[in-house]
Amino acid sequence: MYAKKPPIEFEPIIESTDVYSCAGDSCNGWMRKEFVSDTLDCPLCGSSMIEEVRDLPQMKKSYNFY
Repeated sequence: MYAKKPPIEFEPIIESTDVYSCAGDSCNGWMRKEFVSDTLDCPLCGSSMIEEVRDLPQMKKSYNFY
């Protein structure tokens, strides 16, 4: 008999990433440092953003990266 192979599951590479998170208490907004605007305002609520480090999956920067 023939059997279907189980799908290969790739584990994402986790790395420490610089991000900016919203300083507002009611907002959960954050974005990677590469995508932050010059004004450092939260795009969701307009509050200021503070820099922090988070462990996030690695992004492939070769696809449409500026």
